[in-house]
Amino acid sequence: QKIEPAPNHVMFQAPAVTYTPYSPGGTIQGTVADGWEPIRAAFAQNFAEGYEKGAQLVIRVNGHNVVDLHGFSDSCTTTKGPYDGDTIQNIFSSGKQIETMVVAMLVERGLVDYDSPVATYWPEFAQGDKGAITIADVLRHEGKCPWFLDPAKCQPGEAGSQPDHFLPLSLEDHLSTSVIDKRIETNPRVEFGANTDGSPSPRAYHAVTRGFLVDGVLRRVDSKGRGIAEFVDEEICAPLGVTEYKVAIPEDEQNKFNIAHITPALSTYAINMEF
Repeated sequence: QKIEPAPNHVMFQAPAVTYTPYSPGGTIQGTVADGWEPIRAAFAQNFAEGYEKGAQLVIRVNGHNVVDLHGFSDSCTTTKGPYDGDTIQNIFSSGKQIETMVVAMLVERGLVDYDSPVATYWPEFAQGDKGAITIADVLRHEGKCPWFLDPAKCQPGEAGSQPDHFLPLSLEDHLSTSVIDKRIETNPRVEFGANTDGSPSPRAYHAVTRGFLVDGVLRRVDSKGRGIAEFVDEEICAPLGVTEYKVAIPEDEQNKFNIAHITPALSTYAINMEF
């Protein structure tokens, strides 16, 4: 039996809609040298499509800025004033490149060796069957401490399989080097990595913990006992005249800076909704 459409009934049609992480559109400011206009266009397109909230881009060639741009969307907020080229914002794991520079400087000065075990400089690190892990292993995310496990519930070589196997860090814990050091020292060796074909890999991304590992080694070999924040400020930023890069900003100094608020992207972003 053929059923005819009821009067005035048609299938709903609408153009595809893409949900974006942040509000589409915004304001772009700054300059580009002749020939670098496509970079500005691509930078602007990211804002047009809602993939940026607040962003800065500087490209230097032969000591000169050929690109110096910043932009912000309508949803971008800061601690004070508008977002601009001097606004401080969290760069997350881009900071790992600075960690790498710190270790390279320690190697250059003969304070550590890439192929030496971490325990050479930090004997307590060898607990939990971590004695063979080298400085190079830490840098390539093979430090076997991608997260913290309860040593009373997990054995070396495990990765943790139950919620109570993992030890969370509070804000107070993050501010205490003694707490962090103890977690690292007692952490059992974690084996978790896998290659794309499913075979085991020694590598597991140390999203948060690699900075703690580098900081722990640094404080033990630096003649002044400096942590990574102080070392970067004094040994990397100061000689270059850089004042706007901070590994950490003490709470009583934060009002000196215009700091961008961190807002997680919507979980539904980049989903094409077709009707």
